[in-house]
Amino acid sequence: MSNISSGGVSLGSARLCTLHEAAAYLGVTERWMRRAVVERRLPFVKVGRLVRFDVVDLDAYIASQRVESDNTQ
Repeated sequence: MSNISSGGVSLGSARLCTLHEAAAYLGVTERWMRRAVVERRLPFVKVGRLVRFDVVDLDAYIASQRVESDNTQ
């Protein structure tokens, strides 16, 4: 698997990342991540009692939040 990075944050070849790593990857606070988990706004994986995020899901979330410009001149 290739090196995964966004905004200068490298996750190496890991597919699952911690809340801290996912927050850095998305450029948001850890508090926002916790709220997104509670509100089920982001998909996550439970490993025992630990919450992990799949990088593929984070990329899909980013793509789903894209807003196209309305640049009609």
